[in-house]
Parts: sequence; C-alpha cells; structure tokens
Amino acid sequence: MFDSPFQERADVKDSKVIERRGDLDAGRMNAEEVAEMEALLRSEAVNREVVLDLKDLTLVDRDAVRFLERCEAETIKLKNCPAYIREWITRERGVLKAQRTNEKE
Repeated sequence: MFDSPFQERADVKDSKVIERRGDLDAGRMNAEEVAEMEALLRSEAVNREVVLDLKDLTLVDRDAVRFLERCEAETIKLKNCPAYIREWITRERGVLKAQRTNEKE
C-alpha cells in the first residue's frame, strides 16, 4: 500500500478538513491524485462539511481543476485556493456551462 498525499484533520463546527501532506511531491495535483481524493471524499460522511485546504498547492493540471470545480459544485469548500487556480476554475466552469447549453440545443 502507498502513502496518500492527503491528510485529514478535524476542524471546528463538525467540518472535515483535508490538506496535502508536505512531504509528497509538494505543491502538485494531477489526475492520479484526483482519483485518490475522489475515493477519500466518497468515504466521508455526508452530514459533515468538507473543506479542502489548498494552501500548499502550486501546480495543477486540467484534471485537477475540473475536479476542484466539481467539488465546489457539490458544496465542498476550497480554502486557501491560489488565485491562478481560482481563476482557472472559474474559466473551466464557464466552458462546462457553455458545453451543457450547446448540448441542449
């Protein structure tokens, strides 16, 4: 079994905070890590707020950005999200919305 690049910590008000461990390829999130994070999130209780702390995240690929966009759409909060990643999420949300609109036509 391998070490997960993520660690969980309890936060106030029954929230579950998930953050990157600093010792594993720090600052990056790619498709492989997205799959691990999705599995971790599926295992969480639905009655708890989940917060992803992105304070150490500096490099993402498109899969990671789409994953983060889906997280927000599912009410998962993104904490300490770097500005360029936030902007990319916003642009990606617009692209996905346009694609859905075109599919309906």
